[in-house]
Amino acid sequence: MSIEFESGVENCVVDCGGVERGQTVYVVSEEGAVDKQVADAVAERARDRGGRVEMVRGPKIPKEHAEDIPSQVLNAYAKADVLFSHYPSLKREALQPHFPGEARVRVPNRARTVTLMASAWAAFPYSVQRAAACTVDALSSPGKSWRITSPSGTDVRGSFGSRESTVAQAYFVEEDGGRARRNFPGGVHSPVMAIAMEGIIVADHIAGFKQMNRANPLTLELKEGRRRRWRNDRRTKPNRRFYRLVARRC
Repeated sequence: MSIEFESGVENCVVDCGGVERGQTVYVVSEEGAVDKQVADAVAERARDRGGRVEMVRGPKIPKEHAEDIPSQVLNAYAKADVLFSHYPSLKREALQPHFPGEARVRVPNRARTVTLMASAWAAFPYSVQRAAACTVDALSSPGKSWRITSPSGTDVRGSFGSRESTVAQAYFVEEDGGRARRNFPGGVHSPVMAIAMEGIIVADHIAGFKQMNRANPLTLELKEGRRRRWRNDRRTKPNRRFYRLVARRC
């Protein structure tokens, strides 16, 4: 494999997962969801670090039965000191009731292809990202209001509610070495309750949507935390998908 690929694996296993000698490490993979080279490389690097590594595979979990988690996968979560997950159909909402007080390290790895694992995204030092996230968290914690803008025209603002949100309690359990859940690459954040949200969101680029109508982007106007109205064309396929997703939630 390339140097770039090895750098991504190193960042995932060592900087993010923090695998140490003697730890029990599980690499859990959904069938067809991860390149074999990626899962094998993560496991091999964890062994090099002195971890006792087990690899577990399981079938895709149907959306309509999200709570039906395969027993071997639940067993891995129960036994692991550090767990690397390549299981996109396993929803954290379904997993949470089984481990309400979870403090062990979970690493949901989104760099599931050789190309992504060899990317600059995967190689960006997790410790730097973690330090930046913690700094932003510390600087913003005394704040009472927030505002987000973008060059495309997004300008949305609101107030902070309680920082003891159920999301934070469920998914971001604090421990000595950092957060129990460490999304890789990137993605660690501190959820807060936002209230009295208003402004404009311009959807010219949305994670998970490969195409958006950038020439005539879909624009969402918010007032008091609720959708007030849409602007521009929502008939094009990318805009229509985004509209349906957001319309269900606000």
